[in-house]
Amino acid sequence: LGPSVTYRKYIQDQPLHVLGPAEDLPFQLPQENREYWGLGCTRNVYGEVNVCTFEIGAEIMSTLENIAQSSGTDLFDAFIAALLLSFARTFPDRRVPTLWNQQHMRTSFNIQHNISETVGWFTSLIPFSASVEPKDNILSVISRVRDIRRDISERGNYAIFRNEP
Repeated sequence: LGPSVTYRKYIQDQPLHVLGPAEDLPFQLPQENREYWGLGCTRNVYGEVNVCTFEIGAEIMSTLENIAQSSGTDLFDAFIAALLLSFARTFPDRRVPTLWNQQHMRTSFNIQHNISETVGWFTSLIPFSASVEPKDNILSVISRVRDIRRDISERGNYAIFRNEP
């Protein structure tokens, strides 16, 4: 490989290799109801979030690991399923939200690019949407999540790139 490319060059070339049309996703990206949350026309940016943290105890963690292992999935599938099912049961009057998975990637989809010395924020956002109802059981939701996540990775990489000068 040649010399490392600039971050700007890397970003300019990525849409050719990464962005797939929304119809290529294994689900429809639903329209979100921002009014439900009192957001209206406010900006939805990271700098204006409220942060809430929690810890998962050893017993619950062990249960999730056992469920994931017995259903042939990974722990991430179990976390997503638990999050979506909890949301569906807490807010039964609305559809579960689209999740956006932030992935850190330092891969170039153009084999002519050398990014080993490139400085930049190599992050992508990948949408995830599934139909989950309050009456669903956790094993069926984990299975659904696993299948959708595998379908996304089999179809290619999806990402939203935003480059601020």
